[in-house]
Amino acid sequence: MNDLINRILSDMQPNRSVHRVGHGYVSIFEERYVFKVFHDEDPSEPLLIRPKVGHELRMMLIAGSDSVRLIGRLFDNTKQKLIGFIMPYEQALAPGVNIGGEPGERAKFSKEQKREIIDKLCRLIERLQARRIIHGDVKPSNLLLCSDGQ
Repeated sequence: MNDLINRILSDMQPNRSVHRVGHGYVSIFEERYVFKVFHDEDPSEPLLIRPKVGHELRMMLIAGSDSVRLIGRLFDNTKQKLIGFIMPYEQALAPGVNIGGEPGERAKFSKEQKREIIDKLCRLIERLQARRIIHGDVKPSNLLLCSDGQ
């Protein structure tokens, strides 16, 4: 068990991250799981759940089946805080998050596949807006191609 924990912790180091944003980073573990970790907004706050984590989790719950499925939560035992979560690995449609290819390599799609993706995206946005969710950051790196092709 300790070997597994050490492998997980070493894989989560920021220098092994695949995507960095101002409020955290995303790491891939064994190309099966995605660890999304958020930095403390105010480390002195004695909150159990970091505000950005709480907000993202609420949006995932409201989005329902239109969101990535959560399979676990990440806790910082030293600070007693929920700092992120674990999701299944899915392939992003954008370069920069493409784990299997060269950095900057774009996924190749036919014109028909591109039309299908645009159609699915339009339907997704309609469903989210019906739930009163406005994403505000729709871009290729935020679109995931799931293992079932959806």
